[in-house]
Amino acid sequence: SLLRKRLIFWSVSKNELDQHDADRAFIITSLPTDAEGANQNSWTVKNLFQNAALYWHSQQVSEENWRTVTDLEAHFCEYEILLIQNNWVAAVGLVLAISDFLLRRGYYLRLKEMLEDLHKCQMPFHERGIISRLLADTNVRLGEYEIARSLAAVAASTADAEGVLEERRLDSIAARQIEAKCELELGRVANAIVILDSSLLELRSTHQEHRSMDPKLAEVMLRVLVDLAFANSVVGEVELAIELSKEAELLASSIKNIHWRIVVVAYQGLY
Repeated sequence: SLLRKRLIFWSVSKNELDQHDADRAFIITSLPTDAEGANQNSWTVKNLFQNAALYWHSQQVSEENWRTVTDLEAHFCEYEILLIQNNWVAAVGLVLAISDFLLRRGYYLRLKEMLEDLHKCQMPFHERGIISRLLADTNVRLGEYEIARSLAAVAASTADAEGVLEERRLDSIAARQIEAKCELELGRVANAIVILDSSLLELRSTHQEHRSMDPKLAEVMLRVLVDLAFANSVVGEVELAIELSKEAELLASSIKNIHWRIVVVAYQGLY
């Protein structure tokens, strides 16, 4: 069996199952990478890794039962195999599925390690933009504001270059919000306000066009409103800060997002 990218064998000395990297390396180099006419049951390197990825996928703990990072162990194992397979799209999808949990629970370094691995890979334009934005967000949590600002700028320009689709526009605004947050943390409050004002104007325009508030639009707008309210409070525009904060609170309530309601109320205590 191929588990954790190692072969499992019976150890006579230990009188139990064991894992052996040398045996794994020998078998992998002895098998064909792929073969003409091979099916899913053929002994090829491609099939071995596909089956290993499927195995770890089947072992994953469902999201409602996640409590600590150890509950994501099977996700991490599948991710490693997807990287070996150069299956960037699936690897990005897996990281996106667990990133929110890792960020909210403070596992920043673990997420950063995975994102930096992906960022070095040659992958499609769209996926690279997503990874750049998420890596920027992770660096913000770690206090690496200059690095985060550069990554966010790359993510924004990537999304802008992909066209005028609404999803790409939201990706671009989300990246610019991270860039503005970095400017704010670095003391360049005026720059942050300019970026956030323009982002909020665009978000309101998008909302008016569709007359509905989908989750992604709401998430991005909440981030912009909270940061813009705080930035205005820093420069003494307290009344405007309170007005923006109330708008954020109403939005969080309307979409029944308890997390953002708590965030908004916490920031209100700073004005």
